[in-house]
Amino acid sequence: MGLVAFDLDDTLYCEQEFVQSSWRYIAKSLNSKYGLPYSVMIEKMSNAGNAFDALDSYLKDNLNLSEREDIGWMIETYRNHKPDISLSGEVVNVLEKLIDTSHTIAIVTDGRSTTQRNKINSLGLDRYVADDKILISEEIGADKLSGIPFKMLDRLEPPIKCYVGDNPAKDFYWPNKLGWTSIMLLDSGKNIHSQLLSDSKPDYNPQKNIHKLSQLTDILK
Repeated sequence: MGLVAFDLDDTLYCEQEFVQSSWRYIAKSLNSKYGLPYSVMIEKMSNAGNAFDALDSYLKDNLNLSEREDIGWMIETYRNHKPDISLSGEVVNVLEKLIDTSHTIAIVTDGRSTTQRNKINSLGLDRYVADDKILISEEIGADKLSGIPFKMLDRLEPPIKCYVGDNPAKDFYWPNKLGWTSIMLLDSGKNIHSQLLSDSKPDYNPQKNIHKLSQLTDILK
């Protein structure tokens, strides 16, 4: 029927869930090594403007060690841990309907290969998306704003294509330019990036907005 490409973070799942997964992983690691209270470390990270700065201050106050985990370790753990995240039932239903109606599914996402692959594997997205249809910026050497991942998919059959994302700063310019349908999943209040639309750069704005991913099937009919 058509090719439907998705952004990953804050589109197929809520990115804040990945962030909180990293906090749990870090707190469990420090609890296991030093016996520091897990719940206190989670509270410190949850209630701070910068989670890792807050945790680092807590560690400095509670550990008399010359060598200990620092912010650099926290960032690497955040990037490389295998996250405890899952697809919602709604997203699973949408993906299964797309497969059942002979749509091709792709993912275009910016980020590090290890981080994004860990997310994709934890979410079980390999059940719905062929590996050659997963385009990660670090792996292909180009991000969304370069246009390269979209041009790679544009060469494929079928000719009808759409992209579903959440970030007007980089998600919709190239789909618009290539004649795809561009669709923005509206922020439920938890998104990482702003969805402020641009009056001066209308080519960056989506053609359509949806409140829930389940509305996508109606657009594609």
